[in-house]
Amino acid sequence: MKVLYCCSFIDNCELAYLTGLAKRGVKYYVVAPDVPNFQKLKESNLVKHLTFKTKSKLSIGAIVKFKELIKNFKPDVIHCVDGKSLSCVIIALRLLKSNIPLIAYRGTMGNLSRWDLGTWLAHRNPRINKITCVSDAVRKSLIENGIPKEKLITVYKGHSLDWYQEKYSIDKHMLNIGNNDKLISCVANDRPHKGLHVLIKAFHNVKNQNSHLLLIGNIKSKKLINLCNSGKNKDRIHILGYIPNAWMVSGATDIFVMPSTAREGLARSVIEAMAQGVPAIVSDIGGLPEIVRNRKDGFVVKGGDVEALANALDKLVSNEKLLNEFSKSAKERIEKSFNTLTTQEKLLSLYKVLSGKR
Repeated sequence: MKVLYCCSFIDNCELAYLTGLAKRGVKYYVVAPDVPNFQKLKESNLVKHLTFKTKSKLSIGAIVKFKELIKNFKPDVIHCVDGKSLSCVIIALRLLKSNIPLIAYRGTMGNLSRWDLGTWLAHRNPRINKITCVSDAVRKSLIENGIPKEKLITVYKGHSLDWYQEKYSIDKHMLNIGNNDKLISCVANDRPHKGLHVLIKAFHNVKNQNSHLLLIGNIKSKKLINLCNSGKNKDRIHILGYIPNAWMVSGATDIFVMPSTAREGLARSVIEAMAQGVPAIVSDIGGLPEIVRNRKDGFVVKGGDVEALANALDKLVSNEKLLNEFSKSAKERIEKSFNTLTTQEKLLSLYKVLSGKR
């Protein structure tokens, strides 16, 4: 089976299923810019490849390039995981009058207005056969936006526990953190829907004084910084800024928090923390409750509820037994339900159904 795969970025999850399925006989032709994991993919010698960046949804050069590739490679399925390539491939297929099955991808919620003509060159286009959704929440969001449910399938991005063996050494002395203090981490940039303001307010209401909050990500908002510095627990909030491989830091903490208030498809940072045995407290937004089972792997609280988040933090910080139970369960959850093999099986099954090949 031959699959033309078009993307703008390749994360570890994609690298795993591309190499895994290539070893199982899928003949991929991968089109991507010169990103680090694309280099690893090329070095594996498992796939055909073309280093190419689609610059816009109506790139003449990209349309011509995809038209040429489709004619020469003759794929059984085309799988596009970025919007720009998807639009150009749709046009190329129209020009070729080709009925090759086309798969799109959706990783976030919202922003699919019926009145936005751009969406008709992407996820609303009738030429698309299937859309893989990163979570059930994204799938339901697309249905609510008028996308036919028979076109939609949920495929979680699988992870491997082996990816998360290395840990970051947090300098507790420099941050004035006691050896027995509990560390709470959050990996997020200061976008409004990430809910950092909710988390900071909640932490100021945490009663247990043996806890510290580590904020990892680009935080430049003066409003957020002032909020950190104006509450009663201000001396125990640490803005660490952007850190490459942030999972190494979150994995060295005791609790992970994702307090999103909107549009959360499936937060990778939550999966990365749980894969290292770090229990999570998340809001009930988007796909977050699909990762964390309430009172099994952590807590799920109402999005935007400062008091509920503060209470959940206090419960977990103050209960070592519960923390250990959640830690073990969180790791098992990722290993069982968010693994690379399951992702490969779902995609392979999808390719077979669409192509008619077994």
